[in-house]
Amino acid sequence: MDETLTAECLPAPDEYTEPGHTDCDARIGRLTAEVNRLRAAVTGDTARRLIRQVENRRRLCSLTTCSIDERLKVEAGGRHAGIQLPAGSWWDWDVVAWSASQLRLAAGHDVTYHHGLELVFDDPIFVSCPTSFHDPIFRAPSSDEILKVTRHFGGDPLVVIAFEADAGGQEPVSCLIAAEGLVIVQETVLRYWREDAAPGQRFAAWVQASGQ
Repeated sequence: MDETLTAECLPAPDEYTEPGHTDCDARIGRLTAEVNRLRAAVTGDTARRLIRQVENRRRLCSLTTCSIDERLKVEAGGRHAGIQLPAGSWWDWDVVAWSASQLRLAAGHDVTYHHGLELVFDDPIFVSCPTSFHDPIFRAPSSDEILKVTRHFGGDPLVVIAFEADAGGQEPVSCLIAAEGLVIVQETVLRYWREDAAPGQRFAAWVQASGQ
């Protein structure tokens, strides 16, 4: 039987504020301790959801060491609001990875040779979108869309994203994705091998070095 979550079990309110560049190390330490405390204090589905929320915050702190402007997080506090993408030309989209643990959408002006943006959904529970599409318009999900997800899966996921996109037909297609977390990563990822690539250059998962 699940234990009742009390005020003592919940993370302190300041743990859920957006981290700044100067105090990320301290926040990572506090959030790590909070995750360990929650695991020892509570059990059940509600507890696991709360622990995952805190872990997502910890991952966000880690990402901000690169640049909080380049790596953004969408979590429980704003999961039913429309997301805002970083400035850029994000017209061409496709699915580059999809498993039970992760859905990864990539975008760029033309994704033939590289992409510059990724939407990384952790633990997707509902996905309705084409494998490739253009010019998506992201918006807050409707109450009916949220109800559709909660009815089918018995809970309110941390992230619900809705958008309309051009999939090549006569009318836009409505898309809906529900998951337990979302990271927006802005980084150039090459889709072909380059011998002279700079150190640390990311390549798409399917790219292999010449001769392999």
